[in-house]
Amino acid sequence: MDILSDLLNNLDGAAEKTDSALAYMMKAIGNSKDLTDNLDNTCSRLQNDIGKIIDNLSDSKKSEMYNKFVNLIKNDPVDVANFLSTPVETVESAVYGTDKNGSQLTYGSKMAPFHSSNFCFNNSNKKDTTDPTG
Repeated sequence: MDILSDLLNNLDGAAEKTDSALAYMMKAIGNSKDLTDNLDNTCSRLQNDIGKIIDNLSDSKKSEMYNKFVNLIKNDPVDVANFLSTPVETVESAVYGTDKNGSQLTYGSKMAPFHSSNFCFNNSNKKDTTDPTG
């Protein structure tokens, strides 16, 4: 009878340990379910965000500026650099005409002599106020 009693006591201890192990396992399964739900929500939000990004990118393909940018990128960079580095040809148009010698007149070319003589003429007419005899 002692053997049977020991066996039942050991079985009772094993059942308690099994109960405890099952409780931990149920808790772990519950945590796994919460984790799976969180991952599912995160993946859904991520999928929505990626969809918005794709929509924004496809909308930008319709814009004129995007098309210009794509065309610029498609061009050969060496050709673009050669085009941009070539000097611009300028054409001069006569605005002020020519003088008696046939030289091209520019803005101010006839002003300097006038102002120089004007300065000399005006200063020669002034009296020196510091000279008491003057």
